Formats: sequence, structure tokens, C-alpha cells
Amino acid sequence: MAAPPPDELRVSLTTPSGVSYNLDWKDGSLEYRAYNEHFDPTRMERIEPSLESWGTFWQGLGPADIWNWQARYLNPSEADGIQWQITIRLGDRQVRSYGDNAFPGGELAPEGVSAPSPKFEVFQQALKHLVGGLPLE
Repeated sequence: MAAPPPDELRVSLTTPSGVSYNLDWKDGSLEYRAYNEHFDPTRMERIEPSLESWGTFWQGLGPADIWNWQARYLNPSEADGIQWQITIRLGDRQVRSYGDNAFPGGELAPEGVSAPSPKFEVFQQALKHLVGGLPLE
């Protein structure tokens, strides 16, 4: 199913090891950047998803219920872990969300790093498919 690209898409993800990934939709392509724990760039790619790929992406986001994510998900009891931020705008639909060791639809772990929730994992898999399997975790 063909579908339009977003009006805006920005995603950043930092792993517990300090490796981070950024995706940014600009000028008709997705800019993928990966950084090591010292924030040195390790990979940069420009990806031009087809309209069919965008359709698969939007359809894949359905189970993530992304348009209803809250603005912030925080786990103040955990200092190290996964930090993430997303901005997606498609027509009149928009989500801006940030998480620090907490995820939409997830439970906070009493101790230790909170694992990504099923909704967040669905989102990650849809993104990973969109970028042709490039690392995002």
C-alpha cells in the first residue's frame, strides 16, 4: 500500500552503552546517523524510502498506538539506560514524545534498566524496516 512520507520525522535513541542513532527526514530523504559512545560519527546514510515503504511503516505503527503517546516517559530511579525522543508529523496528526528509561505502555522496573515496552519495540521494528535493517537499538 502506497502512502505519503511524513511532513516531519525526527528520532534519536541512546543505548545504555552510549551508542546513539539519529534519523531525520529532510529534503525528500531520511538521514541516518550512528555515533559511538564518545559521540564520534560511525555511519551516515541517506535513505529514500518508496511510497510503498512509507505505507508499510504507517501500517506497522498501528499496534504501537503512536499517535496517543504521552509527551514524557520518565523513570527517575534509573540513571543509565535508554533515552529516546521522537517527533512525527503527518498532516494533522502529530506526536512529540521523550523517554528516559521508560516507554509507552510499559511498566517501570523496580530496579535495573526498564526494558522497552511492546509498543516501543513495534515502533523500533517499523523504523528498522523503513531504513533497510540499519541498526537502531
